[in-house]
Amino acid sequence: MTFKLACVAALSLLASGASAAVMDFETASTGGCQVSAGGSLDGFTFAGTSSGSTYSSGFNNTTSCSFLAPTAKSGSQFVTNYNSRLGGMEHDTDVFSLNSLWVRADERVGASTVEFIGYSGSLGSAIAYSMTVDITNVWSEVIFSGWDNLKSFAWDAISPGSSNISIDDITYVTGSPAAVPLPAGLPLLLAGLGAIGVAGRRQKARKA
Repeated sequence: MTFKLACVAALSLLASGASAAVMDFETASTGGCQVSAGGSLDGFTFAGTSSGSTYSSGFNNTTSCSFLAPTAKSGSQFVTNYNSRLGGMEHDTDVFSLNSLWVRADERVGASTVEFIGYSGSLGSAIAYSMTVDITNVWSEVIFSGWDNLKSFAWDAISPGSSNISIDDITYVTGSPAAVPLPAGLPLLLAGLGAIGVAGRRQKARKA
């Protein structure tokens, strides 16, 4: 193994970190087409009508809600915002990083514009991130780069405002991003590789 390859192999040990979770809504309790019932899933609380008039959402399935979304991205369940309100979710105990999700416009409406909003606190608090995306009634993936340290997240149908936007397969990591600690023996390994590299260069210089 060359010195360069050895360094690459050693540094690759730093790549391990927290694993992302995927919320696919398959274990959520649904009953009829609930676009405003709210509920809890995987450590998050989804805003329902009791949360007020701004945020409202509910878990749904393709059997009861085929007129909104005849398919889910995976399985048969998803979450939808209530008509003319924002869908909203808040972690119960921690902050989280949002990596990606799949989104679909209302089957009855078609092409829509949706705004995604990340909050540093509870729903409606200081906005940390926002992004507007044009979508259709075909499932499409949205990537969130650097959306870290969120406490809550919302999506809003801004055109047309009456559209029910469906969300599925949310990928996230719980907790604040942190530097991965070095394995105990890695500093010594890197120091040794550095010494080998210096010795190799000196030997080449003597041969030249």
